[in-house]
Amino acid sequence: MRFQLKDTGWPIGQYLVPVGTILDLGNPTTDWDRLAMSHMPPPLNAVALDQECAEFMHRVYPGQRHLLHVAIQPTQTETKEK
Repeated sequence: MRFQLKDTGWPIGQYLVPVGTILDLGNPTTDWDRLAMSHMPPPLNAVALDQECAEFMHRVYPGQRHLLHVAIQPTQTETKEK
């Protein structure tokens, strides 16, 4: 699950995850990733960078879908007529 912080940082305890930080919770390789895993869900200002994150945010923020940001392209099926 990948997302990027938009507009403002994300305060987690005594830390502030900087704006623009990309967090990858499916493959936590940074201290920010590991810190964010214990403070889910992502904040409303997060931009979903994959389908898993987009679906998760839609589930945890059902009344605020109009505020959610998604930066992934919908899956397209290529069809060709012969």
